[in-house]
Amino acid sequence: MTRTLPPTSPAADPADRRRGWCPSALRPMAAADGWLLRLRPPEARVDGPALRRLSAIARRHADGAVLLTRRAKLELRGIRDPDATTAALRAAGWMEDETTAALPDQIISPATDIDTAAIADAMTVHQRLHAALSGRDATLDLPDKFAVAIDGGGRLGVPEVHADIRLDALDDRHWRLAVAGSRASATSLGCWQADVLTAAVTALIDRFAAAQTAGSPGPRRMRDLLARDGARRLAEACPPPRAKEPRSAPRAGGPPILGYHDGLGHVIAFAFGRIGADALETIADGLARRGEHLRLLPDRRVLLPAADANDSAALRAAGALDTPGDPRLGLAACIGRGGCAQATTATRADALALAARAPTVAGAGEVGLHVSGCAKGCAHRRPAAVTLVGRAGGYDVVVAGAPDEPALWTGLAVAAAGSRLAALERIHVAQRQDGETPLAVFRRLGRQRLLELSEAEIAGE
Repeated sequence: MTRTLPPTSPAADPADRRRGWCPSALRPMAAADGWLLRLRPPEARVDGPALRRLSAIARRHADGAVLLTRRAKLELRGIRDPDATTAALRAAGWMEDETTAALPDQIISPATDIDTAAIADAMTVHQRLHAALSGRDATLDLPDKFAVAIDGGGRLGVPEVHADIRLDALDDRHWRLAVAGSRASATSLGCWQADVLTAAVTALIDRFAAAQTAGSPGPRRMRDLLARDGARRLAEACPPPRAKEPRSAPRAGGPPILGYHDGLGHVIAFAFGRIGADALETIADGLARRGEHLRLLPDRRVLLPAADANDSAALRAAGALDTPGDPRLGLAACIGRGGCAQATTATRADALALAARAPTVAGAGEVGLHVSGCAKGCAHRRPAAVTLVGRAGGYDVVVAGAPDEPALWTGLAVAAAGSRLAALERIHVAQRQDGETPLAVFRRLGRQRLLELSEAEIAGE
């Protein structure tokens, strides 16, 4: 059921506009469990006092938790009164002004200032681009999901982020500018030195904005403009490159890290990215004590700089996950029934129960198990090792595919889906080769072979 914004909502308050508040900064969105709001902390960092204020707002106005998003944002759900919630957020300093709200998301590697393995300082590049875009007379009118990824490398780089524009450090002075993809899949436009990088990015954004207004329909994302104009024409819109692009691509990072790492601090995650108010306050107290900021990563991990290894017990007691291979790390699930009118299953409760049936599939360092309330796949639209798609109170099971791809089995109750998942777990353990992820194993085996092996496994139960 879709609800419209009431006349008394923050988005309709002229007084807020006079204060420079923009509805796009904090636009309440209707959901089956109430309203939701997404917050974009400056530089993807939050200090202890700000986090404690947000925890109090979550307790009083929302469902008592904050969700980490895959764009390094924070989300409040279950909001009962959007007016009161927005007023509380404004008073707590959690409001973007009109200019900032109109800027595209910048998803940055958050620790290049302290990570000795980093290639270049991503924060400086972010700050220069932010200043250049903020200083314009005209307000940008870009699609809501338009994003720039700035990857300085290191242990907490952002190589997997799919962005409209990617900046990948090649060394401490040179950056590759690429469009429409992750570090591995984006199309390179060339190599720029850091001192002209901002001009190149703003020129590319101008080219996209001009294409949107030049005709109808305009490109929805940068991939559409790339398909229309090609990489050469897009590169020609930027200032000339100041350096030759190295033959080698940007250095690949290692697997996602968790736990305490000397020189960085504590890297932690939470099941489904949901941090309860008690955990928020535990984290906030530690940050305030150390004078540090929480740093958000786009894969729902967070970094607590300068945290001591002895903090592990308190963090785990607060619900933090900091052990690689924990099956809960490989779970993706939307809000499910009760939070979305299109969902007919309790996705998160089912995902937690099903993860125990396939721990190596779920916890293999990628999204191994995706439980979706419907075929839209809001929590993870790309392929997973196994995707359960809710339908009429049961599940269709997609193996090595995305939620909208053909299912291997259809119309299963949760118990039957669990049996199939347990069979796939045994197949993965028996068939995997060195270095293969569950997704790679299932893709290699193929649909028909998976059906044959699964039938044999289920018959032998």
